[in-house]
Amino acid sequence: MRLNNRWFQLCASLVAMIMIANLQYAWTLFVKPMQASTHWKLSDIQFAFTLFILFQTWVQPLDGWLIDRLGPRGFISAAGLLCGLGWAGLGYATSLPMLYALYCLAGIGAAFVYSGSIGSALKWFKERRGLASGIEGRIARTSDGGQRWAFDQIEVEYPLVDPLFRVIELPDGSGWAVGAAGEVMRHQPGETAWKRAKLGQDVLTWLRGLSFSDQQNGWMVGGYGLIYRTTDGGKTWLPSQG
Repeated sequence: MRLNNRWFQLCASLVAMIMIANLQYAWTLFVKPMQASTHWKLSDIQFAFTLFILFQTWVQPLDGWLIDRLGPRGFISAAGLLCGLGWAGLGYATSLPMLYALYCLAGIGAAFVYSGSIGSALKWFKERRGLASGIEGRIARTSDGGQRWAFDQIEVEYPLVDPLFRVIELPDGSGWAVGAAGEVMRHQPGETAWKRAKLGQDVLTWLRGLSFSDQQNGWMVGGYGLIYRTTDGGKTWLPSQG
């Protein structure tokens, strides 16, 4: 298969995203062993993950702008070095500043991978529609593979200030988005404006993952092992054990 084949590029982007997933989704597996071996406070160790999320999130506007102009190859190559150094270096961290510095590097590398992979995939499928979410609760869409973007309308009682991490649309035309500070946004089929969804309970941590297996069954995944599940198309969301 040729390197300039769009399906090869899509698969390569997918592999790159999977390769860095452990930096975020497997973090909790290492916290207790790290605490047992170093005797650091749990809050001090968890601050490393906070820095990772901050760097992963706020580096993306800049690196996305640069990737659009310079191409993703150099950034993805740099990402491999940064993520590898940050991940492998955790085993050699002897102080909290060293731990923080390594996970900040990993966060920058993860930002490069996300921006490079998603941007590259969009450009290879120009006829495809797409959605993107980001800082200040913005949601944008494209119908020409990312050449032009337009912001969707947001109707909320008070402004969104936190980033939205994940946005999807279902086959019936409804949409869901989740983000920091437990933000959950939704638009109904046939509507163009996004509104805050009412889950019936407060979510006090960030929500990072969002997926539906069909129109009725969906999951939200957040910090501290939080999982919410719906079996009625999002009318109600209840805590789930997996």
